[in-house]
Amino acid sequence: SPYILYIGNLYPHKNLGNVVRALKTIDNPPQLAIACGRNIFLDRFTDFLKEINAEALVKLLGYVPDKDLGALYNGAQAYIFPSLSEGFGLPGLEAMAYKTPVLASNIPVFKEIYSDSVLYFDPEDSKDIADKIRNIISDDILRRDLVKRGEKKVKQFSWGKMAQETLEVYNKVLTDSPVI
Repeated sequence: SPYILYIGNLYPHKNLGNVVRALKTIDNPPQLAIACGRNIFLDRFTDFLKEINAEALVKLLGYVPDKDLGALYNGAQAYIFPSLSEGFGLPGLEAMAYKTPVLASNIPVFKEIYSDSVLYFDPEDSKDIADKIRNIISDDILRRDLVKRGEKKVKQFSWGKMAQETLEVYNKVLTDSPVI
């Protein structure tokens, strides 16, 4: 069945509760497929789903090995990244590499990394999240546009480029530092 995907942990700042609340307001919503390891936050999230009677909206996949993530991304209608705060945002780029459109919180770090390659929402507004989910699952042109933008964006990032730039910083520090 149709699903949107989230891969990561269920720490409170990841904000999956608002995504579930949003899904409850959508007619014929896609499922939220969540790949995450087991921990206390998973237990709390499961309790939350029961409390709001939303177990049918969420498919908890547990830990998924890296070799199987591609199939999850490829089958998803979209990847959702609803965090209230983040340090970077690698899963969104990973989704783009698999040609999966991305929905993301409109937090500064995501805007800096993803620029115009994702569909943004207010992470604290479940109505806005629901509206954006409706948009992305019903608008083929929007999805294709986001995939195209994501393909361009992901090309700006690579481990090799990051390693080279880090080495350049280290070399600059070493050559500019006074000898003690």
